[in-house]
Amino acid sequence: MKCKCGVEVLEGSKFCPECGSKLPKPKAPVPKIADELVIDKVPPVINAKETAILLRISLWMVYELVKQEKIPYFTVGKRKLFRTQELLAWAGTQDEITTAG
Repeated sequence: MKCKCGVEVLEGSKFCPECGSKLPKPKAPVPKIADELVIDKVPPVINAKETAILLRISLWMVYELVKQEKIPYFTVGKRKLFRTQELLAWAGTQDEITTAG
């Protein structure tokens, strides 16, 4: 990382050793949904609403994908549930998520 004065600064430094100016905070990389997503805080099994939030799609789209059997799920009674690991692996193989055709 470089300071605005042009000096190379060590990673994690808050101030430039040459000019003493405050360095900007490094931006955290945005994770891709299936590649780098940290799923430590996501339960191993989630419902349709949580699936919609995780995949950033509508709840209607989740139910359409279930109806067309395009998404991995299992049922408990009438409830549709999703295994998080399978869901993320599936999402990682999709170029686009659509209910068409």
